[in-house]
Amino acid sequence: SGKHHWLQEGFATYYALFAERQVFGDDYFYHQMYRNSLQLRNAAKTDTIPVMNEKASSLSFYQKGAWALHFIRESIGAKAFQKAVKKYLNKYQFQNVETDQFLAEVKKAAPSFDIANFKKVWLEDYHFPTETANDLLKKNKFMQTLFEVQQMRKKSFAENKDKYKELLQSNTFYPLKTEIIYQIKDVSFEDKKELLLIALQTNDI
Repeated sequence: SGKHHWLQEGFATYYALFAERQVFGDDYFYHQMYRNSLQLRNAAKTDTIPVMNEKASSLSFYQKGAWALHFIRESIGAKAFQKAVKKYLNKYQFQNVETDQFLAEVKKAAPSFDIANFKKVWLEDYHFPTETANDLLKKNKFMQTLFEVQQMRKKSFAENKDKYKELLQSNTFYPLKTEIIYQIKDVSFEDKKELLLIALQTNDI
């Protein structure tokens, strides 16, 4: 039913990202999860309908559903998660399912996982748990660096210039370099010219 629609779309979104992860790598995967988290955090300012509601938005069903699954997988481990999903799919193939039936298989695979708290935070509350999500994102080195660079906004251009230059010349995933270009948009052209030339030399539009 509509109340449990996240089971379909959350899985579709999450596993599509897994496929893309195989093609584009871990940094891409974590950055996509990060972008989704920003959308969800901003949407929660006006969208007060939780995931387990037939009137929930597509963003909730798809992106928050995917994040809910990611939280489970990161909490219980990839092997236990895969075991739970396989049991769930085999047990209920060609049938209608509800959230508790899926979570029962998670509980069997990982008895210590707090199902009640998971439902409360991820499925029944419209807020997005940003701190929890960020902690999971920080498992990736690129995301750690991106968060660090975002904090550089608080410093002056002079303090940051050498670090900006180092990162622009590195092989790091491009969104980090994009963040730098955003940060220097209000700096005078003469001051940032060297950095812009380095950015252009990457040939990464």
